[in-house]
Amino acid sequence: MQQFFEKFVINTKINVVWGEMDALGHVNNVSYFRYFETARIDFLKQTGLLSNQRGQSHLI
Repeated sequence: MQQFFEKFVINTKINVVWGEMDALGHVNNVSYFRYFETARIDFLKQTGLLSNQRGQSHLI
């Protein structure tokens, strides 16, 4: 895991909560879209691109 963090310095940790899973422990497909959105916004914050685009919400 350490090699992953060394290779990809920008990353987002997202915890899977119980309510996102079905009875067999599978994550609901809709949850992945929320994860992608969370990671996208976090990427923009970590790279500083979010602060550069303030006031231009059509680009975010």
